[in-house]
Amino acid sequence: MKKKRSKRFNIILTVVLVAVGAGWRYWHKDLRFKVIPRRFAAVEQGQVYRSGLIHPRILRKVLKANDIQIIVSLNGGYKPEEAAAEELGIELKQYRLDGDGSGDITCYANTIEHIVRAKEAGKPILVHCAAGTMRTGAAIAFYRMLVLGQRDNRRILREWKKHGWKTNKTHLPNYVNRNMYRLASILRDRGIIDEIPNPIPQIESRRATTYNFDQLQTMDSATEPIETATTAVWGAQTGRKTK
Repeated sequence: MKKKRSKRFNIILTVVLVAVGAGWRYWHKDLRFKVIPRRFAAVEQGQVYRSGLIHPRILRKVLKANDIQIIVSLNGGYKPEEAAAEELGIELKQYRLDGDGSGDITCYANTIEHIVRAKEAGKPILVHCAAGTMRTGAAIAFYRMLVLGQRDNRRILREWKKHGWKTNKTHLPNYVNRNMYRLASILRDRGIIDEIPNPIPQIESRRATTYNFDQLQTMDSATEPIETATTAVWGAQTGRKTK
């Protein structure tokens, strides 16, 4: 009798644990983002926000609650967001970068310019990609280092980790470091920053490659172009590719 009860208990316990585990996985991977906006956070409270894709069920609520007036999407078009932006009168800018954070550096330049102009106009702005980790992480790191002058390497890395970046993934810091001079040059030419900083900001993390000002200045030439992608820039509002 005791053996039967013990066996029955073990079966029930196993079923319960499996159900709890499945429920946790479902909550963690899907359900929670229908309640909590994916990796939503304030970069500068009341002015600049970041996130991943926000579920349609809560999208309008989040946008209205934070008075978002401009959205910059770094993963191209997202139909629920396009509909919400049109309905709420939000200006929508769409660019397509690769999921690992790489891509045409001018997309990052455009993003940072949108952030700066939005702040000047007093319009809260949201920058996001799909997961809110790589592309958004690069954009905010560029903005912090080149525009705000925040060079605390540990702070940048903590923010990346908080939003899902894994320290063994070196592509993101390598891309940021490799393209820092080129981006600073574009922002200077657009009047977003006064000058290219020297020493040039770099992300220092495990196994990541860093460069100094002279190295990047030399590499920024016709003979050795700084890394860009072949992905297209997406036009604002329409979501159609432009050459």
